[in-house]
Amino acid sequence: MRSASIARNLIRILGGTTTLRSLAEIQRIRSYQDARLQAGIAPKTVNNEIQGLAGILQLAGLWQRVNGYSPLRVAKSDLPDALTQEESTRLLTVASRSEPYAVAPYAAVLAFSTGLRKGEIKGLRLADLHQQELRPYIQVRRATTKTDAGARRVVLDTIAVWAVQKLVTRANLLGCVSPEHYLLPTDRARHTRKSDALHGGCGYDPLHAQSSWESEWHRF
Repeated sequence: MRSASIARNLIRILGGTTTLRSLAEIQRIRSYQDARLQAGIAPKTVNNEIQGLAGILQLAGLWQRVNGYSPLRVAKSDLPDALTQEESTRLLTVASRSEPYAVAPYAAVLAFSTGLRKGEIKGLRLADLHQQELRPYIQVRRATTKTDAGARRVVLDTIAVWAVQKLVTRANLLGCVSPEHYLLPTDRARHTRKSDALHGGCGYDPLHAQSSWESEWHRF
C-alpha cells in the first residue's frame, strides 16, 4: 500500500507520460522536492518518495545521471518518545468523550496501552480478538506485521479491553459480526477511483480493512 501511494504521488506530479530519461536530472528532482514541500508534505515523506523514484531509475540504468542529489534534512522531533503522565491522562480523558463511531481515539488508546502499530491495528479481524478471556489478549497475525517476530500474542490490560470493546461495538453496528470480518471495515464511499473494485458501492465492507484514519487523527 505504501509503495502504491508513492507511485501515485510521483505520477500525479511528474506526469504519467513523462519519460524516465527526462526525469534523470537533478533539476527535476529538486523541482519535485520543492513542489511537495510547498504542499506541506514532511521532508521524511519526500525523501521516501524520491527513494522510490531512484529505485525505478536505477532499474532503468539512469540514476547515475542524477548528480548532486542529497536527501532533505529531517528535523529531529523535540518531543520525547514516551507520553508524560499528564499527557497520558489527557489522551484517555479526551478519548473517553469521543463519539461511538470514532476510530482514531480508540485506536490511539489501544496503541498506547499495547504498543501495537497502526498497520497491525488496521489488520485486526474479529477472530484475532480475545477480550472476553480470563486473560484477555489479541493475536497479531504474521500477515499484518513487519517481521516473523511481530506475529505474537498481545496481552490486554483494562484500558486496552475498553478500547477494543468500543471498536467491536462500532464494528458490529457496521455489520461486522463474523470471525473473518475486519475490526475496522472500509467505507465504500471513500473508494472514488473507477479502477477500484469497491468503487460505486455504499456502506461498509466487512471483508476489506479501513486504510487510513489520518483526517480523524488530526482532529483528535
